[in-house]
Amino acid sequence: MIDVLEAGELTSEQRFLRRFLDILPVNRVAEALERLTREFGQESAVRRKRITLIGLRGAGKTTLGRALARELRRPFVELDGEIEKEAAIPLSEVFLLYGQAG
Repeated sequence: MIDVLEAGELTSEQRFLRRFLDILPVNRVAEALERLTREFGQESAVRRKRITLIGLRGAGKTTLGRALARELRRPFVELDGEIEKEAAIPLSEVFLLYGQAG
């Protein structure tokens, strides 16, 4: 089993978790990890702090998003730009090759 808790002095709660994980059937460990991550993980907390702007093309999402990010001192991510980086081609090419679903 993966050592989920670091070695060293453990709290009583950490010892209980370790004993619980040790007796958990192997086929349930991934499920337990997924539930713990969803409930207590950083990603869940980060996701709750995100703001997503949706709307028609040209409606001002990028302009508003940049201003809002600057005001809140948060990073701004434009999804179109991220898609272009991931695909290594312009977004228009992604649409031509794969359509809206792409």
